[in-house]
Amino acid sequence: MPKDISEVYSAEALVAYYTALKNGGDAHYQFIGEKLFPILKRKGLSLEWIKGSHGAPAELRPAAFDTTAFVRPRIRVNEVRTKIPFFKEAEKFTEEERQELMETLRLHGDDENYINGLMRHYYRQYADLLAGSDVDCEKMRMSLLAYGKIDVVWSKDGVNINEEYNYDTSGNWATNNTHTLTGTSTWTDANKATCDPVKDISDCRKMHKMKNGVITTRVLMNSETFSRICQADATRKAIKPLGGNILDSEVETYIKDATKSELILNDAIYKNANGENAKYYPDGKVTLLPAYTLGYTNYGTTPTEFDILNGENNLHSHGMYNEGVCVYTNKTIDPVNVKTIVEMLALPSFEEMDSVFVLNAF
Repeated sequence: MPKDISEVYSAEALVAYYTALKNGGDAHYQFIGEKLFPILKRKGLSLEWIKGSHGAPAELRPAAFDTTAFVRPRIRVNEVRTKIPFFKEAEKFTEEERQELMETLRLHGDDENYINGLMRHYYRQYADLLAGSDVDCEKMRMSLLAYGKIDVVWSKDGVNINEEYNYDTSGNWATNNTHTLTGTSTWTDANKATCDPVKDISDCRKMHKMKNGVITTRVLMNSETFSRICQADATRKAIKPLGGNILDSEVETYIKDATKSELILNDAIYKNANGENAKYYPDGKVTLLPAYTLGYTNYGTTPTEFDILNGENNLHSHGMYNEGVCVYTNKTIDPVNVKTIVEMLALPSFEEMDSVFVLNAF
């Protein structure tokens, strides 16, 4: 029979449990942005990256024989430097919970199924703490794809943080890579008879191609925005000119055929600081994406990870998730609690920001 909680619970086991949850396909722990912004581990507290674009290639300049080659001007390097925001939160086994758990293990120590079920309950609870690291990263990635900036805001329990990471300080991206519908063209219930959503997406794709030299192959939105496309008279007439009900799958096929783009619906939600359900990707936005990676989800070195790497820690247990999220447990003396702490330094880079185009539909 276990004599201490460390024999049945540890940071390493929590990381393994949460990783198995994600790999098992649990919808709550699937994040679209992980494929668009792969993980990249960095050392330290700062982030430096080069902003670029996969624009159309330029033609080779014609020349006469026996002349000096023309030197093509190089595109100016746009380097971005910023501090990576720090995230940290903890949960704990209280004095009472520890004793109750150990007493339960003593009474049912021979019932392996019961013990495994009990520990799954605890691991699932603490897995949500670790999932918070993925939630923060997904929020930041989707904010970049919708607004071109990130706001790290928290105001609760005496903690007030309000940091803005603006990836478009010059305003060039807002000018060249976004388009806002106005008047009767917006995708609202009142404009069902006058708006033409699929044509708007197709027009933006052509605009982006001619202005920025980028060919997009994916279009991101949520289901609320998708429903406005389905409701528009122009959509319904294009699919069934003689009238009748249309299926979502028919609209999806129409979008794909008309815009040469795969539809990506992001309807995932998270709980915000007030405990309310919120959307990662907002209503009324449509983001056109190229086929390649857009940037990276960058993890820095957290304070506790720094100590671990230098062999200076007295932790109960510790583990690393996603190469950059530090998970550890520690026993406090007064009161006698076992805390699970999750901390990370994380910030997406957006190297291919200029390859992305955003349509503000309503």
